[in-house]
Amino acid sequence: CCNSPFPPLTPATLGVSARYVVEIFPSLARSATGLENPNFYEICPQLALGEHGLGFGKTCPRDGKPNCSLVDSLEDQYSGKVTHFV
Repeated sequence: CCNSPFPPLTPATLGVSARYVVEIFPSLARSATGLENPNFYEICPQLALGEHGLGFGKTCPRDGKPNCSLVDSLEDQYSGKVTHFV
């Protein structure tokens, strides 16, 4: 918080863990879309947008407003400081 030498994580520095991407997201995407190998355009409306979005109905931990980003909707163990762009 206030005594930390590091700035708070912002949308540009908060990311999804590789573990989530590899172990959890594939089955979640298949289940949400009903497709065996969905692409970004098929996944996005089901998991990232509107009432279907993973962050819908959750309070954003960074600004306190209703609804949050996908990365903010994840358990702490699955998000953290960005180290790579994939």
